[in-house]
Amino acid sequence: MSDFPAAVWHLVTNPVYIVTCFGICCEVSIVSGFVVFLPKYLETEFGATKSVANLLTGKSSSSFIGKLASEIRQQKHGASTPFNTS
Repeated sequence: MSDFPAAVWHLVTNPVYIVTCFGICCEVSIVSGFVVFLPKYLETEFGATKSVANLLTGKSSSSFIGKLASEIRQQKHGASTPFNTS
């Protein structure tokens, strides 16, 4: 536990790690904005009704359910990768 502050400092001072984290934050904000405003865009540009636009965009967020299910499975049964050292 005494190595934790040094490890955190090593990560914070690593420019590749910081730029990667910044890039991921930008990508997440772009995708979340896209998901939020996509139904309205479909209504305006393509004349879709609200129900059709919401139905179409609801399917795009189903990947979240898959990620959540895989996380729950991994927590219950452990990771099944050949690189697992625990």
